[in-house]
Amino acid sequence: MRAEGKAVDAEFSFAVQVGSGVKELADLIVKAAAGWDLEDPLTADNIVELEDLVPGPIQAILTKIDIALFQCRLGN
Repeated sequence: MRAEGKAVDAEFSFAVQVGSGVKELADLIVKAAAGWDLEDPLTADNIVELEDLVPGPIQAILTKIDIALFQCRLGN
C-alpha cells in the first residue's frame, strides 16, 4: 500500500486469512453432519485440528458430501 507516495505496511496475515477460511469450512462440515449418529463428538475445532495435523481431510469430506448430494439428486 502507498500513502502520499511512501510505502506503508499493510495489516494482512496470510495465516489469519487461511485460518478463518479453514474454520468456515469446518463449520460447514459440522452443519452438514447434523443428525449423524457419531460415536465421537464432531466439532469445528476437532476438524481444524485434524486439518492441521494431516492436510487434506476438509477438502476430502466436502468432496464426498458434494458427491453424495449430487448423486442423490440424480437418483430422484
